[in-house]
Amino acid sequence: KPSPLVSVLESEARIEVGPEKGQPGEPLRFDHVLRSPEANEQEELFELIRPAVVSCLEGQSCTVVAHGGPQSGKSYSLSGFFTHGQLHGLAPRAIQLVVEALEQSASPDMPIVEASFFELQQDAVCDLLPKGCPQVGMHEVPQPPFCVLDAALTAHRCDGSVGFNRLLDTYFTGLEHRRKGSQALARASAYQRVERGVHTCFQISFLHADGHQSYLRFVEMAWPRAQASRPGVGAL
Repeated sequence: KPSPLVSVLESEARIEVGPEKGQPGEPLRFDHVLRSPEANEQEELFELIRPAVVSCLEGQSCTVVAHGGPQSGKSYSLSGFFTHGQLHGLAPRAIQLVVEALEQSASPDMPIVEASFFELQQDAVCDLLPKGCPQVGMHEVPQPPFCVLDAALTAHRCDGSVGFNRLLDTYFTGLEHRRKGSQALARASAYQRVERGVHTCFQISFLHADGHQSYLRFVEMAWPRAQASRPGVGAL
């Protein structure tokens, strides 16, 4: 229990992180907290989140968070190595599961699927899908989700004639643009990105036939510089 803001809900088998006393916000609940990604193979880690990924197709929302300092295994946990299928990270494996499930579905009411990839540094948001990674606006709202990105954020349609396989292409495009650097954060090293508090999010949205929208998100979140020596943590 690293902080008084963290509560272990034994009866629900969950971990809850609440806002600071007197501060607005809703508590966050995680179904699993995983330490030291080296201790588990990628496939074993993915099996832990498989039910949550499948639930997104049924209308639930799921967020996978990799949290830690530089060189702690965040990118490896989420992305893995692209050239080796057996070493793919959680995000490519989840995308492949979603693609296969949608392509094999016999339901006439297929959801509308869109994907976005963006980078967040305090109040600045960079869209990682267009070339140049332009900034997009963001504003707060009083109710969940408390923060809304402008409609200018790129959302690739990944169904119909385009095909669900565009999901994986979208993910790798965002990673490549992130590697080259966005306009606001060009040439920042891994340690500089942590010091500046730079986080990234790959988001798949599912608009279901009844109008309900669910999300599958993969977030890479850096600890403050002072905590960068801690081991990486992935939380779901």
